[in-house]
Amino acid sequence: MPNTLSFESLKYQDILEPEFQNLSLTGHNCIEFKMNGQCGMAVVYAPNGTGKTTLSNLLGMESSSGSIDFSAVYNLIPITPADKKFHIIGDQSTRNIIRGNTSDYLIGEDIRREYELRHNIEDIFNNCFAQFSKTLKDQFGITKRDDFFLTRISNQRITDFIRDIIPTRNRRSEIDRIDFVHFIRSTRVESLPEDLEQSKLTFIVRNLSLVQDTLAITAEIGHNIEIQEIEKNDDAIYILNKYHGQTACVVCDANNISIHDLTIRKKINRDRIYDNLSANIKAVLDKIVNNHALQPGDPFSIHNRILDFIRSGEYLILQALQTELLGYVDIISKTVANIFLQIFEDTNLDIYFNEYEHLLDRQPSLDNEELMLINQVVNENIGPEITIVRDAQNGRNFRLLLDGKAFLGDDVGEKNQKPLKLSTGERNFISLAFELLLARHANKELIVLDDPISSFDSVYKNKIAYCIII
Repeated sequence: MPNTLSFESLKYQDILEPEFQNLSLTGHNCIEFKMNGQCGMAVVYAPNGTGKTTLSNLLGMESSSGSIDFSAVYNLIPITPADKKFHIIGDQSTRNIIRGNTSDYLIGEDIRREYELRHNIEDIFNNCFAQFSKTLKDQFGITKRDDFFLTRISNQRITDFIRDIIPTRNRRSEIDRIDFVHFIRSTRVESLPEDLEQSKLTFIVRNLSLVQDTLAITAEIGHNIEIQEIEKNDDAIYILNKYHGQTACVVCDANNISIHDLTIRKKINRDRIYDNLSANIKAVLDKIVNNHALQPGDPFSIHNRILDFIRSGEYLILQALQTELLGYVDIISKTVANIFLQIFEDTNLDIYFNEYEHLLDRQPSLDNEELMLINQVVNENIGPEITIVRDAQNGRNFRLLLDGKAFLGDDVGEKNQKPLKLSTGERNFISLAFELLLARHANKELIVLDDPISSFDSVYKNKIAYCIII
């Protein structure tokens, strides 16, 4: 028999009697669809309490279990829950809240493509962000937003983006996708020196805490007034040595300058410079010198250079070390920034995004049937007007508004399910109309409406019948 649905077995825990597990014996298990064009419709009547909702719930299942299952034949083809053939529209008790997002209901050709592109772009973002976070952790040990390498990135916007991407921060969803893409497109990757020593880069990543201690204590010692005086003496003696044949200062014209006396002063200051350091600074220096990471294999010779400073008081030794360490730290920070700017290189983001931006600049349009349902059925019969707008505060998503207010379940939120002053009947009518819109795009062969006209008066019943037909 063509255009029919026959049930072989229905099992729903202990709600259905055992006889339902072999319905072919009864001979009353077949539903015939009356055809209207390419579609068919069947009306099954049953009084209240006979199991309509139970049957709807069962057909809505998408997997079987030992106590919940069904088997049927649709136009000679066997179907089970796993085939996902049924789209269920529940009765009025489940329709008081309109569920879903605006995108579930608005499916014009451009809108369909826009949401498809948005979905593809979001997948790319999520995958790239996840891979970038893994790279930060695995290659650079970066897991926190206040990581030292991030503080050395020269572009503050890159730093802010990375801090939102790091898992512990977990603010990826708040990044404006359009702004982000425009930024990475307009920001250039920084060039890196070619003569890098990989062993030094690796050492800094693996011993960042030690490097930070070294840099901090070097900077603190550099602020010491006596060290600054020694540097001045060094500069003066260099000049006097260059012009050693003169007895007058080439800078201030002072007479009878003694290079020998200045050299002795310099040596005396150096001899006492370590002794005059604070106990805290000495403790940190000792800690650095005795660090096990500074045993053979330290490419910066931190251990030997600090010992040389302690013995000689020659601050230039620490200054050179500081410069070298910061140079490699900044190279790592630039590398992190460059990887961030390049994370989308091997994806289809540009292809999707160019088309997506083009669609964003166009006005939304609905299929003619959707416009007819909204305008001729909903707007003309409930009073409040339904409009479609772009939400400038939410990625320019589409939103359906009822008299200028959100009314879809996901837009309103669980705590604000009654934003409009509508009667129960009006809310039920709107929810059913939009459930029908949702069903049109469900890609299911069979749509089941559980008692769609209950609680409505005769006028609304006719309107509902019209909605179902169109």
